[in-house]
Amino acid sequence: MEELNEFKISFGNTEAVISRTGGTVLSFKVDGKDIFYPFHVTEDGKERGGMPLCAPWFGLSEFAEKKHGFLRGIEAYVAIKKKNSVILRFRHQGIDKYPWALHYTVEYSVKDGVLRTSLNTERLDDGIPGLAPVNPGFHPYFATDENTMYVLTGNDMYDKFANEAKTVSLETSSVLITQIAGKKKLVMHTRGFALYESRLVLWSDAPKNYVCVEPVLQDRKLFNTTEGIFLDEGESKELSMEVEAR
Repeated sequence: MEELNEFKISFGNTEAVISRTGGTVLSFKVDGKDIFYPFHVTEDGKERGGMPLCAPWFGLSEFAEKKHGFLRGIEAYVAIKKKNSVILRFRHQGIDKYPWALHYTVEYSVKDGVLRTSLNTERLDDGIPGLAPVNPGFHPYFATDENTMYVLTGNDMYDKFANEAKTVSLETSSVLITQIAGKKKLVMHTRGFALYESRLVLWSDAPKNYVCVEPVLQDRKLFNTTEGIFLDEGESKELSMEVEAR
């Protein structure tokens, strides 16, 4: 039987399309309206939109030229699809610069107005010396529809987004994302992140189309430092995120 490259999951007024490649969300809609700006590749070859998963690290790294780790380019070797959910499993055996073997389990589900995501990163018994540095995160592109978007986390509000990313503390497990003119109100719930130690990265190179509000396990500057997060053989780290449209 031919393997599917995309999986559409739906429930009531809500639907999402998930790619077998990297588990990227290609679209997420409620009542037919885009919550995530639809995934696409620009004329100069850049991937924009949807929600890629960033693992084993977020941002730039000395381990590889491509940003945001290996997962977003790996094909799932297992896909378990139901009407409103899909589970994808991935393996990466490592490369010379990053030799540790990792296994990823990604699960998506939808209900009315809600997309739930979980990402489990597990280090396999690979026999490779040393600890594997990790810093996974989610990279959602929230559609703005040319409206000004506001992000409220804790007592701080942000409404200016640019090509130079702003990194702020993740002070609460619920982040409000709203458009006054567009009358769109979203709540992003996070689990598995360490409040005040984890980060939100706020970024956009096209704010009239989308704004990225990206929860990351730890400040990118700490990745692969003595203050970073590491996995030993058999250890794992699970993060989850829920986007609720109200």
